[in-house]
Amino acid sequence: MRHFKIICILMFFITTTAFGQSRFLQKLDFDVSYARVDGWQRQLTDYIIENNDGKALGLAAGLNFNSKLFLQLEYQRAELYNVDLESKFKLGFFTSVVGRKLSAFEKGVLSPKIGISIQNRPTYNTWRIFYTNNNGEVVTNIQREFTGISGFRFWAVGFDFSYPISHEVSIGAGLDAFYSASSGKGSTVSSVFLKMKLFN
Repeated sequence: MRHFKIICILMFFITTTAFGQSRFLQKLDFDVSYARVDGWQRQLTDYIIENNDGKALGLAAGLNFNSKLFLQLEYQRAELYNVDLESKFKLGFFTSVVGRKLSAFEKGVLSPKIGISIQNRPTYNTWRIFYTNNNGEVVTNIQREFTGISGFRFWAVGFDFSYPISHEVSIGAGLDAFYSASSGKGSTVSSVFLKMKLFN
């Protein structure tokens, strides 16, 4: 919740600054996106591969410092399946990146970006219980107990490609990777988006 408040304050600051000084209005753009999330975890259960994949809807606000450099703040509401807990969870992703716009394919724009992301993830305790079955074999039984939802910090790196269909509207696609060095966990997010300039 603390990270959510910080990002809300940043978005409020950008928006109020833009409204306070009209020349900043033209530097703002907004994205609406749909994404598929690959949670980097697989397991085989009864010959069926289960994974931590899911989907997400996103809203983003971008501030263009000039024709090349930009700052983007994004909130994504994701629904992910957790293979360890065998349940789906609705989770929030808060991402802040800086990027650079590069020309590509005449009117297209390729935008590499890097930043940080605060992502909510389920937490749980794990126990390993060892016992001997009727055949004298030692068997391991793993049990898990859900303890709550917590925010974790991830490094974020990726790129977007957008193509203008008018002066105010562009369509595009993106690919982002998130990685936590402390936990070794991460995800890959592929998205499609609609970018709009609401102020001219």
